[in-house]
Amino acid sequence: MSMHPFDPINEAEISLARKICLSYPSFPKGRFRFVSFDLKEPSKEEYSHWKHHQFSIARQVLVGILDNTLQTMYQALVHLKKQEVVSWKCMEDVQPRIMFDELVEVERVVKKDPKVQFILKKYYHFDNMDLVIADGWGIGNDGETWEQSRRLVQVFLWCRMNAKDDNLYAHPIEGFTPIVDLNLMEIIYYTLHEKLISPIPRTQYPYTVRQLGEENLRDNLKPLSTCQPKGVSFQVDGHVVEWQNWRLHIGFNVREALVLRDVEFCDQGTYRKVLHRASLAEMLVPYGDPRPPHNRKIAFDVGEYGLGFCCNSLKLGCDCLGVITYFDAVVHDTLGNPVTIKNAICLHEEDSGLLWKHSDIRSGDVEVRRGRKLVISCVA
Repeated sequence: MSMHPFDPINEAEISLARKICLSYPSFPKGRFRFVSFDLKEPSKEEYSHWKHHQFSIARQVLVGILDNTLQTMYQALVHLKKQEVVSWKCMEDVQPRIMFDELVEVERVVKKDPKVQFILKKYYHFDNMDLVIADGWGIGNDGETWEQSRRLVQVFLWCRMNAKDDNLYAHPIEGFTPIVDLNLMEIIYYTLHEKLISPIPRTQYPYTVRQLGEENLRDNLKPLSTCQPKGVSFQVDGHVVEWQNWRLHIGFNVREALVLRDVEFCDQGTYRKVLHRASLAEMLVPYGDPRPPHNRKIAFDVGEYGLGFCCNSLKLGCDCLGVITYFDAVVHDTLGNPVTIKNAICLHEEDSGLLWKHSDIRSGDVEVRRGRKLVISCVA
């Protein structure tokens, strides 16, 4: 089966694009990271022409590459069929997302730092670094000299009261935030707000079933089942879904995660375009606390982290109920190796309550219709 022009890139395409980039003469010679592999989407005009004439559209991949040694970001356009780099650009004034392996390294750097250990012992009376959690967050730019043109994260600290599965968010280490340069992987600034320092809360607040125990969960809700003995009312062909006169394409990428494209409605045999593309372009989460360092806790979840990398593998029973169709998603690590997220997207129907009801007082007729909705879920 030929691929739809909007189908997400798969494992084989990521592996091929990686191989082509690694053999390119301008590829970084020192430390590097693969930041992203994204499908180069056809334009509206190209897609419309393909849709009506079914001509072939070449699969091309935009590859983001970070040269850690030179602190430079590159973007390569890779033609998969020709197996060549079509273009190679140095991206001026651009910073890549924050990558998960970088956050792991940030935690290691912070926890082994002698000054961090000294501050935790002096001000917080805590010296078990095995129980400390160091979480790197994107940081806003306040115009400080040390902030300019650097890839920085502010590191929020928590701790656990035991080495197992204690809820770390119940034990914040307030008032102290190291700042780490991601390219250098070193602490460049120690923000210590002595007026905001407070003792670490010691009370434990578990919330998982494993921590609480099954016997402590509510038991007054009886099972609620969703069944469709005659099957579902939607049809799936690859990534194209049809349901109740609607037709759309389900896509995915590492930045936005779920992407809907070419959403149409069939009106008496004629498909009318409703949306060309729909996605969550950005997600800004300002925490609203005016006290430092929380006044700079402003996460751009899409651009700084990539929702696609954060996606869960969905499970029947709570994430999705009923008769489910799942779609896997493919992301990658910073070495460029593909990673499959099983059941990253789920598709199902839900009863949505009373749609409309009308009672005729003269005839005594009562007409009622149930509502139904098609749910496309992706959780990050």
